[in-house]
Amino acid sequence: MSRRYKHVVVAVAAVWIAAMVWLVKQDDRPAAGPTGAAASLGAVSGIMPHGDEYMGAYLGGERIGWTHSTAIPRGRTGRLGWALHQEGLLKLTVQGQARAIETIGAANVDADFRLQSFSFRLITDGQPVRAEGQVGEGKLLVKVDFGAGPREMTFPLKKDIQIDLTVDRYLAAKRS
Repeated sequence: MSRRYKHVVVAVAAVWIAAMVWLVKQDDRPAAGPTGAAASLGAVSGIMPHGDEYMGAYLGGERIGWTHSTAIPRGRTGRLGWALHQEGLLKLTVQGQARAIETIGAANVDADFRLQSFSFRLITDGQPVRAEGQVGEGKLLVKVDFGAGPREMTFPLKKDIQIDLTVDRYLAAKRS
Protein backbone atom coordinates (compact mmCIF):
# COMPACT_ATOMS: atom_id res chain seq x y z
CA MET A 1 0.00 0.00 0.00
CA SER A 2 1.47 3.37 -0.98
CA ARG A 3 2.29 5.82 1.77
CA ARG A 4 -0.08 8.45 0.39
CA TYR A 5 -2.95 5.95 0.16
CA LYS A 6 -2.27 4.82 3.73
CA HIS A 7 -2.61 8.47 4.82
CA VAL A 8 -5.96 8.66 2.99
CA VAL A 9 -7.18 5.51 4.76
CA VAL A 10 -6.07 6.81 8.17
CA ALA A 11 -7.70 10.18 7.46
CA VAL A 12 -11.01 8.55 6.46
CA ALA A 13 -10.98 6.40 9.59
CA ALA A 14 -10.06 9.36 11.80
CA VAL A 15 -12.88 11.47 10.37
CA TRP A 16 -15.35 8.64 10.92
CA ILE A 17 -14.23 8.19 14.51
CA ALA A 18 -14.34 11.94 15.16
CA ALA A 19 -17.86 12.10 13.71
CA MET A 20 -18.97 9.38 16.13
CA VAL A 21 -18.04 11.40 19.18
CA TRP A 22 -19.84 14.59 18.17
CA LEU A 23 -22.81 15.21 20.36
CA VAL A 24 -26.26 15.28 18.84
CA LYS A 25 -27.96 18.56 19.64
CA GLN A 26 -30.75 17.90 22.11
CA ASP A 27 -34.06 19.66 22.22
CA ASP A 28 -36.14 20.08 25.39
CA ARG A 29 -38.72 17.42 24.57
CA PRO A 30 -38.33 14.12 26.41
CA ALA A 31 -37.73 11.02 24.35
CA ALA A 32 -40.72 8.80 23.72
CA GLY A 33 -41.09 5.60 25.67
CA PRO A 34 -39.81 2.35 24.21
CA THR A 35 -43.11 1.34 22.64
CA GLY A 36 -43.85 4.80 21.23
CA ALA A 37 -40.34 5.22 19.84
CA ALA A 38 -40.28 1.88 18.09
CA ALA A 39 -43.87 2.06 16.91
CA SER A 40 -43.58 5.51 15.32
CA LEU A 41 -40.24 5.25 13.52
CA GLY A 42 -41.68 4.27 10.16
CA ALA A 43 -44.36 6.96 10.26
CA VAL A 44 -41.96 9.74 11.27
CA SER A 45 -38.90 9.03 9.18
CA GLY A 46 -39.50 6.13 6.83
CA ILE A 47 -37.15 4.04 8.97
CA MET A 48 -38.36 0.62 9.92
CA PRO A 49 -38.02 -0.09 13.65
CA HIS A 50 -36.52 -3.50 12.89
CA GLY A 51 -35.52 -5.57 9.91
CA ASP A 52 -33.23 -4.93 6.97
CA GLU A 53 -32.50 -1.73 5.09
CA TYR A 54 -30.45 -1.51 1.89
CA MET A 55 -28.95 1.64 0.35
CA GLY A 56 -26.77 2.28 -2.67
CA ALA A 57 -23.92 4.78 -3.00
CA TYR A 58 -23.70 6.60 -6.32
CA LEU A 59 -21.20 8.98 -7.87
CA GLY A 60 -22.09 10.70 -11.12
CA GLY A 61 -24.98 8.29 -11.66
CA GLU A 62 -22.73 5.24 -11.30
CA ARG A 63 -23.16 2.84 -8.41
CA ILE A 64 -19.93 2.72 -6.41
CA GLY A 65 -21.11 0.95 -3.29
CA TRP A 66 -23.84 -0.18 -0.93
CA THR A 67 -24.79 -0.54 2.72
CA HIS A 68 -26.97 -3.09 4.47
CA SER A 69 -28.32 -2.32 7.94
CA THR A 70 -30.21 -4.57 10.34
CA ALA A 71 -32.01 -3.68 13.57
CA ILE A 72 -32.87 -6.53 15.90
CA PRO A 73 -35.05 -5.88 18.95
CA ARG A 74 -33.88 -7.13 22.34
CA GLY A 75 -36.89 -8.14 24.34
CA ARG A 76 -40.40 -7.76 23.06
CA THR A 77 -40.48 -5.04 20.35
CA GLY A 78 -37.23 -3.50 21.57
CA ARG A 79 -38.30 -2.81 25.14
CA LEU A 80 -34.80 -3.91 26.28
CA GLY A 81 -33.04 -2.10 23.45
CA TRP A 82 -31.79 -2.86 19.98
CA ALA A 83 -28.82 -4.58 18.38
CA LEU A 84 -27.87 -2.71 15.19
CA HIS A 85 -25.53 -3.99 12.50
CA GLN A 86 -24.30 -2.39 9.29
CA GLU A 87 -21.94 -3.50 6.57
CA GLY A 88 -20.95 -1.72 3.43
CA LEU A 89 -18.65 -1.69 0.46
CA LEU A 90 -17.34 1.32 -1.44
CA LYS A 91 -15.31 1.02 -4.65
CA LEU A 92 -13.22 4.07 -5.51
CA THR A 93 -10.42 4.91 -7.88
CA VAL A 94 -7.53 6.48 -6.00
CA GLN A 95 -4.37 7.51 -7.83
CA GLY A 96 -5.58 5.59 -10.87
CA GLN A 97 -6.02 2.34 -8.97
CA ALA A 98 -9.30 0.67 -8.09
CA ARG A 99 -9.69 0.34 -4.33
CA ALA A 100 -12.38 -1.29 -2.22
CA ILE A 101 -13.22 -0.06 1.26
CA GLU A 102 -15.26 -2.43 3.39
CA THR A 103 -16.94 -1.29 6.59
CA ILE A 104 -18.57 -3.34 9.31
CA GLY A 105 -20.25 -1.68 12.27
CA ALA A 106 -22.40 -2.73 15.18
CA ALA A 107 -24.05 -0.88 18.03
CA ASN A 108 -26.14 -1.66 21.05
CA VAL A 109 -28.68 0.95 22.06
CA ASP A 110 -31.30 1.19 24.77
CA ALA A 111 -35.05 1.20 24.11
CA ASP A 112 -34.92 4.92 23.22
CA PHE A 113 -32.01 4.36 20.79
CA ARG A 114 -29.37 5.96 23.03
CA LEU A 115 -25.92 4.54 22.32
CA GLN A 116 -24.53 2.03 24.83
CA SER A 117 -21.64 0.49 22.87
CA PHE A 118 -20.30 0.20 19.33
CA SER A 119 -17.67 -1.53 17.23
CA PHE A 120 -16.39 -0.58 13.81
CA ARG A 121 -13.95 -2.06 11.32
CA LEU A 122 -12.74 -0.51 8.08
CA ILE A 123 -10.74 -2.74 5.75
CA THR A 124 -8.89 -1.65 2.64
CA ASP A 125 -6.05 -3.47 0.91
CA GLY A 126 -6.20 -6.00 3.71
CA GLN A 127 -5.34 -3.34 6.29
CA PRO A 128 -7.97 -3.19 9.04
CA VAL A 129 -8.70 -0.16 11.17
CA ARG A 130 -10.72 -1.01 14.27
CA ALA A 131 -12.59 1.01 16.83
CA GLU A 132 -14.86 0.07 19.69
CA GLY A 133 -16.47 2.12 22.38
CA GLN A 134 -18.51 1.89 25.53
CA VAL A 135 -20.69 4.62 27.03
CA GLY A 136 -20.26 4.84 30.79
CA GLU A 137 -21.19 7.26 33.52
CA GLY A 138 -20.65 10.61 31.82
CA LYS A 139 -17.93 9.36 29.47
CA LEU A 140 -17.19 7.46 26.29
CA LEU A 141 -14.25 5.06 26.32
CA VAL A 142 -12.93 4.38 22.81
CA LYS A 143 -10.25 1.90 21.74
CA VAL A 144 -8.78 2.52 18.28
CA ASP A 145 -6.27 0.41 16.38
CA PHE A 146 -4.84 1.75 13.11
CA GLY A 147 -2.56 -1.29 12.83
CA ALA A 148 0.13 -0.25 15.30
CA GLY A 149 -1.63 -1.55 18.39
CA PRO A 150 -4.67 -0.30 20.29
CA ARG A 151 -4.89 3.18 21.72
CA GLU A 152 -7.47 4.17 24.33
CA MET A 153 -9.18 7.53 24.52
CA THR A 154 -11.79 8.85 26.92
CA PHE A 155 -14.25 11.59 26.05
CA PRO A 156 -16.42 13.32 28.65
CA LEU A 157 -20.13 13.31 27.83
CA LYS A 158 -22.73 15.86 28.83
CA LYS A 159 -25.44 14.55 26.49
CA ASP A 160 -26.32 11.41 24.59
CA ILE A 161 -24.12 10.72 21.58
CA GLN A 162 -24.94 8.99 18.33
CA ILE A 163 -23.07 7.36 15.49
CA ASP A 164 -24.18 7.09 11.89
CA LEU A 165 -25.76 3.71 12.59
CA THR A 166 -28.01 5.03 15.39
CA VAL A 167 -28.72 8.69 14.70
CA ASP A 168 -31.71 8.34 12.34
CA ARG A 169 -33.58 6.03 14.69
CA TYR A 170 -32.71 8.19 17.71
CA LEU A 171 -33.96 11.40 16.08
CA ALA A 172 -37.15 9.71 14.87
CA ALA A 173 -37.81 8.43 18.41
CA LYS A 174 -37.28 11.96 19.80
CA ARG A 175 -39.95 13.33 17.43
CA SER A 176 -42.62 10.81 18.36
